[in-house]
Amino acid sequence: MIRFRATSRILLGVILLEFIDGILGAYYTPLTVPLARSVGLHDSDWNWIEAAQTLLGAMVIPVLTKLGDRYGHKKALLASVTVTAGAAWWVVAGGGLVSVLIAFSLIAFNSAWGALELAVVRSSYGESAEADEKVSAASAALIVAFMVGSVGSALFGGQFFEATGGWAALEEATAAGIDPAGSAAFTDALRLTLLMPAAWTTLAIVLVAVFVRDTPPVPSEQHDLPGLFLFVGILVLLVGGLSAVKLWGPGQIWGWLIIAAAALTAYPFVRRESRLAQPTIDFKLLATRQVWPYQAAALLLGVGYNATQIPLVTFASTRPDQAGFGLAADSGDISVVMAVMILAISVTAGCLTAFGRRLDQLALLRIAPFIHAGEFILFAFFHTELWQAYIAVAVGGVGAGILVAWLPAAAANAAPPGKTATLVGLISLFQVVGVALGSAAFAIILGAVGHSTGPTAALSGYLTVFAVAVASSLAAGSLLRLARPPKGTNHAI
Repeated sequence: MIRFRATSRILLGVILLEFIDGILGAYYTPLTVPLARSVGLHDSDWNWIEAAQTLLGAMVIPVLTKLGDRYGHKKALLASVTVTAGAAWWVVAGGGLVSVLIAFSLIAFNSAWGALELAVVRSSYGESAEADEKVSAASAALIVAFMVGSVGSALFGGQFFEATGGWAALEEATAAGIDPAGSAAFTDALRLTLLMPAAWTTLAIVLVAVFVRDTPPVPSEQHDLPGLFLFVGILVLLVGGLSAVKLWGPGQIWGWLIIAAAALTAYPFVRRESRLAQPTIDFKLLATRQVWPYQAAALLLGVGYNATQIPLVTFASTRPDQAGFGLAADSGDISVVMAVMILAISVTAGCLTAFGRRLDQLALLRIAPFIHAGEFILFAFFHTELWQAYIAVAVGGVGAGILVAWLPAAAANAAPPGKTATLVGLISLFQVVGVALGSAAFAIILGAVGHSTGPTAALSGYLTVFAVAVASSLAAGSLLRLARPPKGTNHAI
């Protein structure tokens, strides 16, 4: 009875924590344009903020999970939540571009929350016979909590900023040719709007401290810290090279030399990891036909799904009377668009999780990226009315919902004994890497393709982004067709 109460308390704590994670995941997106204008950024350049944040997230996931195994998952989770809360308050404080860049990057410490939460839950159930089933149920509850937080925050953030007069002040300053950052009405409304995620993440610290019980460290004879640093170095060089291409132009050789350095660093990294018994990334396992299609699809979907959210927001915010295209959506409108997308993902994933046992799940997983590609095909041809955006993101949300529900499960069921957590973690890692690369690539595209008008990107730039997103989704769908059904499932995963 005592153990049940303790486990229930832990489960309640991590569910509330994942609800806050959902708030962080969706709250800032409808505020992309105001945030960019607050530091004088072009629409395309906010993608670099996204790239920096996801790059740090890709580094944080393996580091914190390994530290959690070694020193205790509660300690790692508490450190992650504390850094995230501090970063959220730093965003409220504002400052120049460098300050905002660092603050938003540090919010990426929440990338490791999900893995650490599940580790805490799994430990709380011990080795009981029903532990696996209970952990699966807890995982589903965490997904629901994340989606509820995402929908609520997507609706609230943009609507609140509009209600406080922030959007009107932004449009007034823009029409007058004044830097919005110099408008007290705009700045005050933005900072007031940014208080909510900061307050919620502060509450998260209390939740971890009070509800979560520490897990015993797992002794390990080998910790691949050199391999981890090599992996981080590759990501830094790759995104840094893309940044240099954006800064100096594709005609200059320096950016390409940095990218080449990233490729050269990958060679010793792969060789080292292939020799280790407990590598940071198990390339021997990744090379198998049962595994690599799922991981490659996750990376491509990071490009075609997650990295496209910022371009979609700035596209919708563009005014036709100024740029000749766009939906003239304010922060409140964008909140509704985001909520429609997240609801489509949530309802699809929820229905499939609850009623999908009789379906051929692998077949649906294979067609999901093609459904998601429909979102950007619709945007490319129909982008004059706001209702068209609702339809497009709903279509994309159905495809994304299938992937959210079943791609991690597919990777888990394809894993050999003892490698399940590793492969599920790699799904998240490769998706985050895809987001970082996609965000950097989209920043270059929107800044270089076509003739931009003021702070907005050109229509040809956005159409190129949509084309890349479609190509990424189609490639992911094609790769999933190469995936072998997990043994004993009759194509059901």
